[in-house]
Amino acid sequence: MCAILVALAFPTARAGPLEGRWVLVEETYGSGGLNLVRDKPPQTIRFVREGAALTGRMRLGPDEPENAWPVFFLEQDGDAASAVEELSFSPAEDHVLARYRTPFVREDKARLDIVEDYRVSEDGKSLVGTVKVTFLHAGEKRGGFVLHRKFEKQP
Repeated sequence: MCAILVALAFPTARAGPLEGRWVLVEETYGSGGLNLVRDKPPQTIRFVREGAALTGRMRLGPDEPENAWPVFFLEQDGDAASAVEELSFSPAEDHVLARYRTPFVREDKARLDIVEDYRVSEDGKSLVGTVKVTFLHAGEKRGGFVLHRKFEKQP
C-alpha cells in the first residue's frame, strides 16, 4: 500500500515528442525532388534529457562518433566547430530551432551562418524541417541554400 502511495505522489515524467533517436530518410536541395540521402550511410539525430534540459547529438553514420548538436559537417574537413547563437525548444518540446555559425572555413574570412528548424509531425513519427545555410565573406552575405529534411523516429 505504501508503494502505491509513493508512486502516486511522484508521477514519472513522460518523454517529450522530440526525445529519442531520429534517422534522416529524406533530404532535398532547394525546390528539387532528388533525395540526397538515398546512397549515404544513415545520419541520425538524438535528443536526450539531461536534467531539466533537452540536448541533441548527431551522428553521420553507424560507425561515426556522436557529436554535440547543432554541428555542421564539412565533408572534406570533418565536422566544423559551431558557435551556437540560439538553441530553443518549444514548451511542448515538439519544435526545435538552432542558429549557429562555423568558424572561418578558410583563411579568406569565409564562414557559414546556419539555421536548423524542425517540428515533430502530428502523429509523432517524423521530424520535418529545414537547414538554411548562408555564406558570409568578411561579414557580407554571399549567397546560400536551403535543405529540406525529414527524419523518422526509431524505436
